[in-house]
Amino acid sequence: MRRELRNAVGSFLKNCHLKDVRIPSHLEEKFIKLSEVVSRLRSSVPRSNYKRNIEFVPEPELGTRLIKQLQNLSCGLALLRKREEVTNYEYSVILKVARDTLPTKKRIALEVLLKHEGSSTIEDLSKRSKLPYSTLKEVIEDFHLLGIVDRASSLGSMGMSWNINPKVHNLV
Repeated sequence: MRRELRNAVGSFLKNCHLKDVRIPSHLEEKFIKLSEVVSRLRSSVPRSNYKRNIEFVPEPELGTRLIKQLQNLSCGLALLRKREEVTNYEYSVILKVARDTLPTKKRIALEVLLKHEGSSTIEDLSKRSKLPYSTLKEVIEDFHLLGIVDRASSLGSMGMSWNINPKVHNLV
């Protein structure tokens, strides 16, 4: 059974030519921006082991390899659907795949930020995400350094309020 499946898939893939599938320019631009944001989201911020202080602000990795992988996957999906060009449907699947490549705590924090309209404190986000406050605090600090979130306001003793950056919100 396994051999038959392997042969069937191998035969199918031999006849597939990703270059035969076109990516429209409006989606190509979305892929570029998505890969930039996902690369930022996947970047780690080095911290000291004991006090967890940020050691330096990292340069996010370039999304060149990621964009090629996401585009190839979208072309493969289009081929499976017998399409000659990538559509919004394939892009929506790729968006889900891109989110799923994030480390779990970052993915959860991002999802909570995206679901909530307006600004939130880390305490609010922690309650909604069920992530520990200290974990979420580090994730939000990292997101801020990487340009994923913006400070909305200072709430005095209640801490800071955070918003997802509008440019990021529109992409993920």
